[in-house]
Amino acid sequence: MMREAGAALLLLIRSLIGAVVGLAIIVVVWLRLSVKHVPAYPPSSGALSPAAARGLVERLAVEERVDTADLAVAMAPSSVSSFQLQIDGKNFFPRILDDIRAARTSVHFAEYGFKPGQLADELVPILQDKARQGVPVRIVVDRLGSSVDFASKTLFNQLVDAGVQVVQNDAALIDRDGLLGGHRRIDWRFDELGRIDHRKLFVIDGRIAWVGGAGIEDHFEDGRFHDLFMRVTGPVVSQLQLVFVASFRWLGGDIFARDLDALFPEHEQPAD
Repeated sequence: MMREAGAALLLLIRSLIGAVVGLAIIVVVWLRLSVKHVPAYPPSSGALSPAAARGLVERLAVEERVDTADLAVAMAPSSVSSFQLQIDGKNFFPRILDDIRAARTSVHFAEYGFKPGQLADELVPILQDKARQGVPVRIVVDRLGSSVDFASKTLFNQLVDAGVQVVQNDAALIDRDGLLGGHRRIDWRFDELGRIDHRKLFVIDGRIAWVGGAGIEDHFEDGRFHDLFMRVTGPVVSQLQLVFVASFRWLGGDIFARDLDALFPEHEQPAD
């Protein structure tokens, strides 16, 4: 009798697990099919120019919740005042860190992988110092890629304790919005589910942007992984600022009207 009851219980547990997994698959497929696809090129007539980027951020700043549709923005062709390509972490990471050290008004970055190591040991104190100096430091990370709940938990606790504002993309399990270390509410839309954020972007003082493929992980700096970053200045930085701010707001971070002048400064117009 006991053996039969145990077998029945095991069957019930397996059935429940199967139902949950099946439901999760259905939800993920439905979410993926509901994604709004916006062709990047050729740009539509309503594509957003650098000058119009601030206007969209002004709207997103006061929205109670930002939707995925607000992230799917077609960008108009833009221009740069300077462009520098840096290959391999030993060349681009020192320059990125120097730009962050020199930041006066804001440090923004989105990273898929931000994990403990020698590189993080160098970056974290810089970010802590900036936050303590009153320079807003805002970070978007992927929960899975950065191992926020496990290997990187102490790292992010140190940042949060120093006043760094961190939001995470929850591509699996429970979707919660808000700053790490603060009140994080469940987002019943589950619009992050299945959407891993693999971007790597730095925007500093609204004037300098770095775009590339390397995470804050030692294998990108010590030669094991070959990657690159591009450093740009000029009008295009306003569009990249919009990309960051829209994601930061979508994940529950706040941007206020008083922030906008610093986030969207006037740019030197490039020569023809």
